[in-house]
Amino acid sequence: VTWPEQKAPRLQAVLRAIEERHGSLSLDFLKEMPVEEARAWLESIPGIGPKTSAAVLSFSTLRKAALPVDSHHH
Repeated sequence: VTWPEQKAPRLQAVLRAIEERHGSLSLDFLKEMPVEEARAWLESIPGIGPKTSAAVLSFSTLRKAALPVDSHHH
């Protein structure tokens, strides 16, 4: 990974934010939300943008219809 000295603390902060906002590290509750609402919830956490929210929803056990796109492809 590039920039590990930045990404590791950011990842820890994201995990803390999820636990503070939801009470646990499970994102299973997002399964009940429409895709746009679930993405908005994730993107409200500093450090999570459109690509990351789509990747989490698409490639996790949530299996939501979200397409991660690199910003340089917009």
